[in-house]
Amino acid sequence: MATRRTRSNVGSVMPDLDETVSKATTGDQNAFVKLWKYFYPRMLKFLYSITGDAEDVCSEAWIKIAAAIKTFKGDGKAFVTWIYTIARNLAIDHLRTLGRRGPTEEVLDHHIVGADQYPSEVHAMLKCLKSEEAEVISLRVIAGLDVPSVAEITGKTESNIRVITHRSLNKLNEQLTKEGFVRGGAI
Repeated sequence: MATRRTRSNVGSVMPDLDETVSKATTGDQNAFVKLWKYFYPRMLKFLYSITGDAEDVCSEAWIKIAAAIKTFKGDGKAFVTWIYTIARNLAIDHLRTLGRRGPTEEVLDHHIVGADQYPSEVHAMLKCLKSEEAEVISLRVIAGLDVPSVAEITGKTESNIRVITHRSLNKLNEQLTKEGFVRGGAI
């Protein structure tokens, strides 16, 4: 009998996630490095969808995660929610600080990220969404988190996350259709 794999199953993202998190919380550096190698690029893509200064915010998030990992209690799914909550909060703090100072040339230069890190076309598409919608789509699609995890991170209900996801994907579909894209990738 074939096993059904669902997108909402965070454990299927990294088969040994629970075990790796458990080892990392007891001080196993190899386990922590494994978590970092797996989640850093995904978190960077998520943060880039929120702020142009993704590299700095992502690094700061991993410094906080490394400092607090020994106090973390929970399984792999809780770990994923925990690290994305840390990243999201730091991104919000960064944007608040930036709003008080105003954008600098350094920040504007960070809007161009290598293709191996995050496709600029996806970032441009997310700009057609409200910030709340872009955040939910980034967490659901880019970070690959399930509805309950996104609800916990954002403080919204699961039904609200489903509605935001549905409406936002429809907006993105309409935008792509306006630009001449059709399902299947042909123009």
